[in-house]
Amino acid sequence: MSGQDKIYDMVTDRILELMEQGTVPWRKTWSSGMPINFKSKKEYRGINLFFLNAMPYSCNLWGSFKQITEKGGKVNKGEHGFPVVFWKFLDVTDANNPSGLKRIPMLRYYTVFNLEQTDIKLEGKDERDNKPIPCAESIVSGYKNPPVISSGKSACYIPSKDVVQVPSIKSFDDPESYYSTLFHELIHSTGHKSRLNRFDGSSSEIFGSESYSKEELIAEMGASYLSGHCGFLSSVENNNASYLSSWMKRLKEDKKLLIQAAGKAQIAADHILGKEWKNEDNIN
Repeated sequence: MSGQDKIYDMVTDRILELMEQGTVPWRKTWSSGMPINFKSKKEYRGINLFFLNAMPYSCNLWGSFKQITEKGGKVNKGEHGFPVVFWKFLDVTDANNPSGLKRIPMLRYYTVFNLEQTDIKLEGKDERDNKPIPCAESIVSGYKNPPVISSGKSACYIPSKDVVQVPSIKSFDDPESYYSTLFHELIHSTGHKSRLNRFDGSSSEIFGSESYSKEELIAEMGASYLSGHCGFLSSVENNNASYLSSWMKRLKEDKKLLIQAAGKAQIAADHILGKEWKNEDNIN
């Protein structure tokens, strides 16, 4: 395998890894701005744009280890860089060319780090003036026995800690996208053993399990229910389009899945809304 083929494989494998984790590299509803090199101020282009934009950082500034060192900074211990690919043109001998040379493109890469991975002090960044939606805030505050909700670089639910993490509302394209994302993670949290005890197995971890795609479908539908309760459509289904292929496969294999997931999503949404279900109302 040539050096160029190895780079193609490396980039493709990394993108597939992101998609398997549920990240769509070319779509997210919170924004840190176009990724740029902090020294040259040039925007990253092509696959680098999608790849770096998918990383869970609120800062859009990136740089190589050398650039960070030259600025007097250092990469924080335990941090790992990300590959950035570029074309380098080489002049090689060509007897068939009148000039005796020809230029050929060679694919190369180098490693960059987000400035949040370093000790370089970040300047204040522009944020959107998104305002809280009263109805959505009422749903969140009315959730009895809720998980801890914290601000973070990415959106996720951590079952082992019973923590929901989402970026700041000012990081999103609009407030509806913020609440759709928050509702998605809150629906996940209803599966905790202290609530609806929906997760399979002895562990509270759902991610990576066989039931993961079903749990994601429940969270998608539940977020749509809660968003509809406030009069806006959920944008979650667009953000998580990478799950579509696995859902389609599962739906073909299990004809009961869609109805079961919709029922569990309704129960989860009602749990957050403080509505109680009778046994005969349960859909298993």
